[in-house]
Amino acid sequence: MIGVALVAALALAAAAFWQWRDATAQRIAAQQAEREATTQRDRAEQQTVVAEQQRTAAQQAEQDAKTQRDLAVQAKSEADAQRAAADKSAAEAKRQSDRATNALTLATKTANGLVFDLAQKFRDVTGVPASLVKNILERARTLQDQLLAAGESSSELQRSQAAALGETSRTLLTLGDTKGALAAAEDAENICKQLLLDHHENKDLEGELSLYYAEAGDVQFQIGALTDALKTYQDGLANADRLAKSDPGNVSWQSDLSGFYERIGNVKVQQGDLVDALKFYRKSLSTRDSLAQAYPQDASFLHNLLASYKNVGEVQFRQGV
Repeated sequence: MIGVALVAALALAAAAFWQWRDATAQRIAAQQAEREATTQRDRAEQQTVVAEQQRTAAQQAEQDAKTQRDLAVQAKSEADAQRAAADKSAAEAKRQSDRATNALTLATKTANGLVFDLAQKFRDVTGVPASLVKNILERARTLQDQLLAAGESSSELQRSQAAALGETSRTLLTLGDTKGALAAAEDAENICKQLLLDHHENKDLEGELSLYYAEAGDVQFQIGALTDALKTYQDGLANADRLAKSDPGNVSWQSDLSGFYERIGNVKVQQGDLVDALKFYRKSLSTRDSLAQAYPQDASFLHNLLASYKNVGEVQFRQGV
């Protein structure tokens, strides 16, 4: 009986041991799970704190961005207002500048026209002292120069200035003021040359230059500066010849060409070079003969042709031909 009881006791003790061991293992596992849960909870709390910090930072950044956006909108609005005001001021300034420029242009045109008209009207006037005419022209030219210097002169204004100077030169030459006539003619010539630097394809300008070469050379010829006159006429001839060849049907340019032939012939006569004089007179005659045949109804061409025959005949007479 004792043996059976001992065996039973031992079995109970063994079962109790295994129960204790299992309980201990479970307690350890529970403790481990609790520790892990605590760690996870701490990590979750930490992540919650970080997330809250990030949310707060994001809210602050959003607020800052909104503030910056509002400031940018305000700055743009102010900039737009300033630009609009600047545009308005610029437009008003341009209107005032345009009005001033137009007024100056109109005044300059008037002055150029005044000088041109006065020079023409006084050229053949009788009973008016030459000194008074020159004084009037000088005052008008002074006004002309002042107006041109006051603003940026257009090519049109400069051309009208040159034309007025050309008329002035012819009038002063008629009055015996050869110095003033030469200065005016050379000024007109230089204005035209300067314009051609920027408008070298402008044939009309080249035609006007031929006229100013002729006027300057005529003054030089009249005062006896034959070498200067010959050089000026030769420059004019080169210009006129280039134009005439570019458009053989242009009557005005053909006429200019014949005029320079004649002028050079006149200089050669004065220099005693009758051979060259005859050569240039014949070239002038040939050109004028072609014009007179092409336009028989134009009396001026016939008149010029007769003048050329006269020039040729006089040289031949002096040569004893």
